[in-house]
Amino acid sequence: MENVNLENLATKDDFNNLSVQIKDISQRVDGISQRVDGMDKKINNLTDKVLNLDTKIDNVKNDLQDQMTEKFDKVLESNDKLAGKMDKILLETASHSVFYKEHKEILDDHEERIKILELQPTV
Repeated sequence: MENVNLENLATKDDFNNLSVQIKDISQRVDGISQRVDGMDKKINNLTDKVLNLDTKIDNVKNDLQDQMTEKFDKVLESNDKLAGKMDKILLETASHSVFYKEHKEILDDHEERIKILELQPTV
């Protein structure tokens, strides 16, 4: 058998001290475990809130897109109406220009004929 140094052997007090230290460590681990559980619950709550906010943001985005599309459609419809009115005005203006030129020619002809008549001696 080997020589065993009796000074290095653990005593009953050593085991009791070790038991106390283990209990202390166990209590600390339990406290940390409870804190981790509490943090886990908070993280789950935050995750739920983030998901709810994400859903709300998507809803707002969709509503905004719908409103923008509706407003844009109204603007395009209004522009189409204005373009139609402008086309009508341009057509009428072109028509009036033709009539004006015809009337001007007739008036110029009348003016020339009146001048000729005025220059003739009266009978």
